[in-house]
Amino acid sequence: MTFGRHLLLDLYGCTNKKLLLSEPNLEGCLALAATKAGATVRSYHNHGFLDRETGEEAWSITVILEESHVAAHIWPNTGFVSLDMYTCGHTADPMLALDYLLEMFQPDNYSLKFIHRGEGLGTVSVTKGIGKKQPVYVTEVEVRKSE
Repeated sequence: MTFGRHLLLDLYGCTNKKLLLSEPNLEGCLALAATKAGATVRSYHNHGFLDRETGEEAWSITVILEESHVAAHIWPNTGFVSLDMYTCGHTADPMLALDYLLEMFQPDNYSLKFIHRGEGLGTVSVTKGIGKKQPVYVTEVEVRKSE
């Protein structure tokens, strides 16, 4: 069974417009975040688009890792970033990139969920609620044994 770590991160009110409005800067930021997590970058793919509902310009960027991936969806006008980083194995840990990502995107608020995957008995997740100043931690544990 494969062990994995999965960081799901929503960033609200990001103020670093130099980063949000630049495809090369975004790619570089996500690649460096993966490196800080201990992962090995293999390739990038990005796509700029207009949001079908709002007409807002947005980006989807994927960084392919030897260990798995980083995927981010960025809406520069509203400063919203939806990001996930998943790593397989025990050599990389997405949580090691969290401080760097917060420093680079400069969000007003954020929420995160961290999930251990492939452990066989269930899911352990930790959610850090919205707000940098006084985060709220919620831990959910679900264990299912096969019959």
